[in-house]
Amino acid sequence: MPDMTLFRLVNQAGTAATRQLCLFSSKISAVEAEQLRLIDKISENTAACVERFLRERDVMDAANHCVRRRLISEACTASYEDAIGRHLAASDRFLRNIKP
Repeated sequence: MPDMTLFRLVNQAGTAATRQLCLFSSKISAVEAEQLRLIDKISENTAACVERFLRERDVMDAANHCVRRRLISEACTASYEDAIGRHLAASDRFLRNIKP
């Protein structure tokens, strides 16, 4: 089905991988998705994996996490002029929230 999934796949996995996936495959395994970098990690125990991630990364609050995720997602499609304001605003907000 032609939808925004194709747009996102091309931006995240690249044109060749998307073409291979969409034209010649009906589904992919978790290992293949990881190789295409569509997913970050495969885990049998999701709860333990998330807990370890949070502990190891000293993860920022949910709002900052969402902002970072959006900035990363938009980085490959936004122009420099469009992106700079968002990145500067996010940096300013982060710096203001640092606790001494």
